[in-house]
Amino acid sequence: MAQTSDWDNISGTKTYPAISLSSGNHALKLEYKTAVGATRAKLSWVAPPAAPTNLAATPSTSSPQITLSWNENDSNVSGYKIERSAAGGAYTQIGTSSITSYTDAAGLAYGATYTYRVTAYNSAGSNAATSNAATTIPAAPTNLAANCPNSTSQINLSWTNNSNADGIRIDRSTDNGNSYPWSVTVGGSVTSYTDSGLVAETTYTYRVTAYNSTGHSGSSNTNGAITGPDAPTNLVASPYPAAGGSMLTWTSNGQNISSYIIYRDGMQIGTAYNSSFVDQGPLIDGYTYCYQVVAVDNYGRSSQYSNASCMTYP
Repeated sequence: MAQTSDWDNISGTKTYPAISLSSGNHALKLEYKTAVGATRAKLSWVAPPAAPTNLAATPSTSSPQITLSWNENDSNVSGYKIERSAAGGAYTQIGTSSITSYTDAAGLAYGATYTYRVTAYNSAGSNAATSNAATTIPAAPTNLAANCPNSTSQINLSWTNNSNADGIRIDRSTDNGNSYPWSVTVGGSVTSYTDSGLVAETTYTYRVTAYNSTGHSGSSNTNGAITGPDAPTNLVASPYPAAGGSMLTWTSNGQNISSYIIYRDGMQIGTAYNSSFVDQGPLIDGYTYCYQVVAVDNYGRSSQYSNASCMTYP
């Protein structure tokens, strides 16, 4: 604020009335001039400007950047000093502005909270500052991996988090990443997830993003896996004396099956390439034998065991 008195005629000593000033530094200026028959004097002073009001700190939703804006609260302002504090630490001046806005885009971390204060100044100095805080968006997760552990209905995911976040969103696609109609959220420090209840022999593609109160990060890399085949069903084991063993038949439930592994009493005894198999033994009369079959698809993934079928060799 700048104020000035009128030119006053003085003779000898001139005493000005008391001046009401706010706390802080002030610039005082006394001018005088001599005219014919009189000497005149004028006192002027400049007070530091009032603090700005309504400081807003608006984080970007696409990058670690924060834009500040505020309202001017004094007509006698030369500029504004911008200071920043990270994680409750000391304030450091990061710039000045001659207008009522400023964009901070240098050296900000993803998912971090920053507090700002803005001080108006002029030739007399500055007064109180106004402050506000904002949080940048989180960094995108990386190293997303998807693995199907020989399961018809489960895929295991893992990834790396790269900043603080309130949560992680997992998106799933069944059309090679063209659309992601399904999603689920987990905590911001979580780095793995088991997606279950899936359909056999189906390709699933995933991506993950981190989010906080400001918004979402960019997406991680995409990754996918194919669930394994369904287990064979309706396995029937019958004695087959002509071969000294047994005949097995079953129903195949997969579309990309390359082979079947045959088990007798828990031990692998052979491989079949269609939905039947002859166990040539030799089997022992009067013994009971139990069989199961596992399907293997073109990608080397195995199904669960089929039903068990037991028979007594005559």
